[in-house]
Amino acid sequence: MKRRIHGGKGGVGAGDDEGFVHPEIAISLNNIGLTLLRKRKPDKALIFAVRAVSMGRKLYGNAGHAELVKSLHLIANIHQALGDTGKALSNIIEAHSLAHSHCNESQC
Repeated sequence: MKRRIHGGKGGVGAGDDEGFVHPEIAISLNNIGLTLLRKRKPDKALIFAVRAVSMGRKLYGNAGHAELVKSLHLIANIHQALGDTGKALSNIIEAHSLAHSHCNESQC
């Protein structure tokens, strides 16, 4: 997959998007990962999902933002598809913790 940011060479690993953080890019990375998972390419999907989480953490920290939680769930699904249920469970637990970290018992 090729992409260009500000006239860069593009392509995965080209480094064109290093340090470039935007909510819509994080969502797009997550969507690419989801599409690759559905196409039964979990190894490639994991690359994009990890980048989505990394960007989400830069954007939202550990505030439990819905997009970050979605990306963590995607990583869990990818690990499950790869047969690594331990990593899948770890990501689900982290997603759950983040999702509920900002609310009290009456809200969640």
